[in-house]
Amino acid sequence: MASLSYRDDLYSSFLGKVTDYNFVNMSEDDVYELMFGYFKSAISQPYVRRLFSSVKMDDEIMEMTFTLKDSVDEDSDKYFIIEVLSRGMVIAWLEPQVKSTVNLSQMYGGKEQKFYSQAQQLSELKDLLSTTKSEQRRIICDHGYVNNSYLRGE
Repeated sequence: MASLSYRDDLYSSFLGKVTDYNFVNMSEDDVYELMFGYFKSAISQPYVRRLFSSVKMDDEIMEMTFTLKDSVDEDSDKYFIIEVLSRGMVIAWLEPQVKSTVNLSQMYGGKEQKFYSQAQQLSELKDLLSTTKSEQRRIICDHGYVNNSYLRGE
């Protein structure tokens, strides 16, 4: 059974994948609360949840213990799940930006920035969201294919 820390493992991986200057203006508690919501969204996806034969989340100590259906070893399983969940958190972070015109404002750091087309920016956000979803599902599929007990002859 592998375990990971929300803060040390998962949130730090997520923060390494995004650049959001809005986090700078927020309190640490608010940022962690947002990331907790992104985490819950990521782990609730059926194609993510099916990876586990058992999973226990202790939100008080911010730790998750789990066993994968197609386990490799504790360290590999941990890094795989961190990668899958942090990408899922990126997806949860991107979706409101794509779906909300308020988040598409042409302001950055209090200064107006010149964008050639708001439609182009929205298109790029949609592409980024689509690409991130595809990458996450590819990682899940590759893991299942490579570590499938049937293919290994077990």
